[in-house]
This record gives sequence, C-alpha cells and structure tokens, in this order.
Amino acid sequence: MRFAPSLRDHPAAVYSIATGVYLLVLLWGPTAPRCANLIPILLIAALLVLGIELLRRQTAREFPDAQAGEAMERMRAWVDGHRGRSGRRRPRPAAAVGNGGARVSQLERLGLAARQRARSPMTNTGRRRGFLHG
Repeated sequence: MRFAPSLRDHPAAVYSIATGVYLLVLLWGPTAPRCANLIPILLIAALLVLGIELLRRQTAREFPDAQAGEAMERMRAWVDGHRGRSGRRRPRPAAAVGNGGARVSQLERLGLAARQRARSPMTNTGRRRGFLHG
C-alpha cells in the first residue's frame, strides 16, 4: 500500500489531515440541522479516530517492511518494463508513422480551403443576405 509508511511513521500528520477535513465538513454544514447537537459531532469524531487507528494497525500488520518511496519505484519499474529495455517508448507501428508528409500537405490544403471560404462573399452572412434580399 502506498500510504503504509506514512500511516506508520507520521501518525500526527495523518490525524491532522483527518481533523482538518472533518472541520471543513462541519463548517460546510451539509447536515447542519441534524448535527446541531454536540453529541453527534463528538460521536462521529470518535468513530473517525477509531477508524484511522484501526487502519494504521492493519496496514502496519499487512505491510511491516514498507518503506517510503517503494511504491513509486515499483511503478517506475513497471513503466520502464512496458517501454522496453532501453527506457524509451516503444516505436509506433509503421502504418501510423508512414505517409506523414502526405498528411501534412492534406492538412495544409484543408486550412487553405477554410481560409478561402472565410473570405468568400458567400459565407453564412452572405448567403443570408442573398436569401433575404434576393
């Protein structure tokens, strides 16, 4: 698990983040009428602390040797393995790469045609005028 080292090594940060999120939810107040009493607020806070502590203990039990940055190293190794041995991306198939010059010239012709149509007196505005007055 990616967060196992943080949960184990930095419990104050974990509880601080959870407290901040909980306070933001309380300030936002999506259930303000129902949580107007102090008892539900404290009960939910106690359940939040209990849940975080259980999660911390479970991750410490399941991932006792987890080190910070280990998950990122595994992801990088996986990506490098899929790119190939050299670390470069795999080359595209020849069908996708070939005939690139023809594609560029086709796009240039389309752009030229669009510019010519934009300058034409028979653009949408010209057609509307001709239709209305003609």
